[in-house]
Amino acid sequence: MRKPARESAFFLLKNVSLQQKFLYYETGMIKIIIKRTKPVPADVGRNDYFNHKRLLRLLSGTLTFKLKYKQMKIAIGNDHAGTGYKFAIIKLLKDLGYQVTNYGTDTADSVDYPDYIHPVADAVENGEADFGIILCGSGNGAAITANKHQGIRAALCWSKELVELARLHNDANILSLPARFISEYQALEYVQTFLNTGFEGGRHQRRVEKIPVNRIEN
Repeated sequence: MRKPARESAFFLLKNVSLQQKFLYYETGMIKIIIKRTKPVPADVGRNDYFNHKRLLRLLSGTLTFKLKYKQMKIAIGNDHAGTGYKFAIIKLLKDLGYQVTNYGTDTADSVDYPDYIHPVADAVENGEADFGIILCGSGNGAAITANKHQGIRAALCWSKELVELARLHNDANILSLPARFISEYQALEYVQTFLNTGFEGGRHQRRVEKIPVNRIEN
């Protein structure tokens, strides 16, 4: 027996976490289009579509959910210390369906990390990539370099909890990994955690907006 449209709507929304929905909405990876039989009230904002309780109260008639998939773009850069992990990360990302642009060095020959980190920061800042992954020996130089860009929030992380908090509270758009201080397994785990965790917004949004130096004061 086919489920009523309202129950189907609840099922679809309930089985996508709020974090995932906000992440997908921001990156354009998944868009949920709702066709309704009566106009949306004027006081309903964009975020109300992600509040399934209010959504169900507003719905009437038949619902059509259409999923549009757009490949998320990831920029990755590294110096000589991160080359090995970089290739493992690229393979993981491609296997998961991400589009990856490699700005890093592909050898173990000594190089200067800023030459390979600035292009990643540029790509994320300009919207050419949704997120960035950067690696160097300690992760410090890479993070410092990326954070010279006003639109970048690069987080140096060496634990899963730090990765989660960087996304949840800081809306980090670049993950910096210390290749000489974590294992390859940890690097892959942190990358997945970073991309699967959404920004909480709320009070954190206000704080994030105060980070850039050249911000426009209201």
